[in-house]
Order: sequence, then structure tokens, then C-alpha cells
Amino acid sequence: MSLALDRLVDFDPWLADYAFVSVALIHERRLGEQSDLAPWMRSSLLPDRPDVPLLWSAEQQAELKGSTTAPFESRLAEMRDDYAWLQENVFDAAPVVFPAEVFTWDAYVEAHAIAFSRCCILASKDAVRPALLPLLDLANHVAEPSARIEVVEAKTGGRFGGKATLASVDLVATSDLASGAEVSVRYGGETAGDLLVDYGFADSRAPPLASLEFEIEEEDPNYDD
Repeated sequence: MSLALDRLVDFDPWLADYAFVSVALIHERRLGEQSDLAPWMRSSLLPDRPDVPLLWSAEQQAELKGSTTAPFESRLAEMRDDYAWLQENVFDAAPVVFPAEVFTWDAYVEAHAIAFSRCCILASKDAVRPALLPLLDLANHVAEPSARIEVVEAKTGGRFGGKATLASVDLVATSDLASGAEVSVRYGGETAGDLLVDYGFADSRAPPLASLEFEIEEEDPNYDD
């Protein structure tokens, strides 16, 4: 078991910290009511199956795989590589800690769906990483948000004997907000395709095909339908 956990520490996944978050989430779900996260996991604040491409039907996924802007197929390939490594080096090496009936491929996919769609992106002086932050994950995405999540670095002790404190996060408004105004943040992802794959929505919609055909017909007198 010790060797398997050592290998987990050395794990360098394609999907970075999302892989570790997903493994931890499967473990916490296995603990059930013994988990410190139990009140959050059994509440309506956390959907069992978020509406994201990883959990869409096979037909919907097949259509998305044809997209040139949404990196869904590469995301699946990276997840399979990460899971294969974990299964060989960690899960199979410590079945008491990582029972095969719990740490399945389906459970891994579901955990990733939650990790990608619910994690907040934390940026510190050392790294940018995702983290599950109950309640803060309820803020809606806006391209130009009204707030940002800031990491408050851990203190290692003061010069005059002050005690160390754990790192924490603050939700900070980027400007003065009127009473009742929505507090929004910007989710991760560089493109609309990334947002679609990770969160199940895109920032903008393409114009309907009928609208495009009408514009072509109006602009080009030689247009032949």
C-alpha cells in the first residue's frame, strides 16, 4: 500500500490536478456519511450528474467529436491514459484502499465531470490550480465578471511567535456592486470550445443556418439554392 501511495504522489497526469481532485472525490463518496464533505455531497448544491459532455449520450458525444473547436476527443484520450496509469500503478497495487468496484472507469468519468464543471480556478504566486470550493462554485460565469477569487497564502508563523494558518480564499468584488447585483466570476477555459467541453455551455451562439442562407441570398444575386 505504501508503494502505491508513493506512486500516486509521483503521478504526473495529462489532466494535472483535475485527476487528483477526481480520485479524492471518488474516495470521499465511498466514505459516505463519514466524509467531511458529506453535507455538501448529499445536498442539492452538487448534482449527481452535471449536464456536461462527459456524461452526454453516445450519440451526442459522437457529434461533438466532429467539432474542430471543442477538444472533447483529446480530453477523453487523456482521461483514458491517466486512468490506465492509475489502475496499473495505484488501484491494482492497493485494492484495500482503492477497491476495483469503487474506482471504476465510469466513476472516474463522473468524478471528472464534477471536477471540471464545479472546480474554481485558483491563481497564486506558485501555480494555477483547480479546487472544489462549495458555495463559491455557485457563482455564474461572465466574460467580464464582477468578482474574482483570490488565494490568501498560508502563514508559516510570525516573527514574534504567531501561529501558522492554513491557506484560504476570498471572493473579492472588482468594483462597487449595487444592492442585489449578481456576483459573477470567470470560469476556466481559454475558448468557447473549452467552456462547452468542461461546463456544458458556450459563451456565444452561432447564428442559425437559415439566417446565414438568407444573408447569402440577399448579398449575392447569383446565389442558387
